[in-house]
Amino acid sequence: WLTICQNAMQENVTILESERSLDHVSHEKLGAELIRQWQLPLLVQEAVQYHHDGFIVGKVYAYEQAVDIVHLSNLLVHSFSFGSSGHSQIRNPSKEIVRRLLSSEDALTHVARSVHRALKKTEGLLEGLLAEENASENAPKKTSE
Repeated sequence: WLTICQNAMQENVTILESERSLDHVSHEKLGAELIRQWQLPLLVQEAVQYHHDGFIVGKVYAYEQAVDIVHLSNLLVHSFSFGSSGHSQIRNPSKEIVRRLLSSEDALTHVARSVHRALKKTEGLLEGLLAEENASENAPKKTSE
């Protein structure tokens, strides 16, 4: 995983592009296979397997809209540098996906602002949870006497 992330940063490509260039099985294929083996619903399988592609005309999906929603969400979260994706590549959604989901780029701007506000609110919650976890990990361990 570290090699894939380092390659992505050095080559200024996404994790998926790095996985492909290094001839590794992609995380989306691994995730989809795990979900299939766990017998989770097809909606989840497709959303995981195609979260980098969005719905592609010509492919057969049972849940086209779910694939597009997860794809767009992934792009938005990356664009706001929320969490760590292992790469620094920021991509815009295709006009086709924006049209299918939101009908206009103005709507995308509104959604992006809403997502950004929600992520900002979440940051405080996550920081609090991490602080609690770190405090409990660093607390003196009880010993049995």
